[in-house]
Amino acid sequence: MGIKKNARGEDFSEGYIQRCLNGAISESATKYRMDGLYVFAWESDKLIITKSGYTYEFEVKISRSDFKADFKHKKDKHIILGSSITGEKYMPAFWEFFEANKKHYPTVQLWEEYCRKEGYCKTYFTEHYRRPNYFYYAVPQDLVSVDEIPPYAGLVYVNEYGHLSTVKKAPLLHKEKYTDEQLNLCEKFYYNMVSNKQTADNWQKRYNEAKAQLKAELEAKGQELTYDGMKFRMEQSEFWKDHYEKECVRYEREMRYNVTERRLLIQEIRKYDPTFKIDGIEQQVMKIHGIK
Repeated sequence: MGIKKNARGEDFSEGYIQRCLNGAISESATKYRMDGLYVFAWESDKLIITKSGYTYEFEVKISRSDFKADFKHKKDKHIILGSSITGEKYMPAFWEFFEANKKHYPTVQLWEEYCRKEGYCKTYFTEHYRRPNYFYYAVPQDLVSVDEIPPYAGLVYVNEYGHLSTVKKAPLLHKEKYTDEQLNLCEKFYYNMVSNKQTADNWQKRYNEAKAQLKAELEAKGQELTYDGMKFRMEQSEFWKDHYEKECVRYEREMRYNVTERRLLIQEIRKYDPTFKIDGIEQQVMKIHGIK
């Protein structure tokens, strides 16, 4: 079940599906597209906020084991998402502390009052957690079935050509429209940018270290070509290959143009001299210039 490779022969990765999901909402209706950002109480694989203020979250899964593990290891997240549908209002931590403090607060109502009084609402009650307006699972074609999707979620298939198909439409979880300030988006964008820059710097550092190591190994072996020399030859080879291909295209285009131009010229001359032959003219020109 599911697709192992896309049309280019690449593995179906989370990054590939994230890129495909850029087309989930039309460009004209989209305000933000974000990958791997903590906007809610969890990291969102793909988050799209529309200009009208609605938030779409896409949870990307590329294997069945990963899909099943989501419900096992992210229970709080699914209780928060599903609370609009199921009516659930207590987080698991609420029941843990309630059981541990039954002798002091023997009823749920008393423990709930205590939590609110002490300001523990955000930790113990789902109503204080923000959530997207729509929540989807995005998976390779046929990886999971509609029957496996919870009632508060939708399902999007991504095929080998990157096309999206909505197999199950997600229900509207709530009508609240969060502002950029409420979600602290400016701060999150900044830290996301810093994180991406750090990742890029780390990869550049690893590249430079590998380059230096290779160069040192080649020089230690006393090989004629150093790393820089091989790199220069490779770049030159690519340049001349590209140049040669462009010149061939240009030459072919000019030849077609010249042949067409000569054919039209012959047609015009023959209107006045039906016996005209181009071969005769070429021989005369060669004779004048002493070409044998």
